[in-house]
Amino acid sequence: MIKSSAIKTKHANARKVQDGKRSPKNTPVQKVHSKLKSARKRISKFWIIAGVAILIAAIYLLINGGALVEQHKMAQYLKEKYGKEFIVENYRIEGGGIGVEGDPYVDAYPVDDSSLRFEVWNRADYRKGESAYSDTYPDRIWERESRNDIANLVSKQFGGRARLKSVRINSNIEVGRAITKNIPSYKDAFNKFGRKIYMTISLENDVNFDDLSEHIYRVASEIRKQMGVMLAIDYHDSLHELWLEDQDISSMESSSDVDKYIKRRWSEYN
Repeated sequence: MIKSSAIKTKHANARKVQDGKRSPKNTPVQKVHSKLKSARKRISKFWIIAGVAILIAAIYLLINGGALVEQHKMAQYLKEKYGKEFIVENYRIEGGGIGVEGDPYVDAYPVDDSSLRFEVWNRADYRKGESAYSDTYPDRIWERESRNDIANLVSKQFGGRARLKSVRINSNIEVGRAITKNIPSYKDAFNKFGRKIYMTISLENDVNFDDLSEHIYRVASEIRKQMGVMLAIDYHDSLHELWLEDQDISSMESSSDVDKYIKRRWSEYN
């Protein structure tokens, strides 16, 4: 009996040893298998992330594809018209409402001058691939060129007591379409296009003028005489806030007409 028990114990130990050889822990095969599973997981995560990114990009292009195409066309229009590169940004639709879809607009500026900003728009049906582009690039150039001359004129007529706050030029669409690479100086443009160009000047002063009518009339007369454009004047001081349209200025033959206008406006607001 003792011999039989010893034999059974020996066989049991032998099986344990054999079993250990058949399924040892951390064998080279298992390590490779583990690495393959980890690699598969990483690849799977990569394709999931890539798929989501592609889906997002597809949705973005579906929603904004037309806007991107139109923005590119506007940049190309500027390059062909003026022979230089421009940056276009801030795409938007303006003038939309009930039953009206509006027109696409962008802000733009030359790549070498980010301070000279202007607008570009398309008044045709861009959704059908049509185009009728316009821009205010020449207007912004003429504003910059004319500012010092107008400021000197205002200072002279007001005796240095009023300041030119801003100059704003809005030319007729026909003017913009007639201008190409060789943009004329503001003087040549004003002389050529005259009242197809509308200029608004804003004046400000810290004190009240007793003889304001005379100064306003002189400024308006000199600008119309020297520049020949349509004119509006926006004036502010401690007492007055005046807005003179071109039709108001055109009907004024003396400073007394300005004075009548000021009194009429004063009575309307008091």
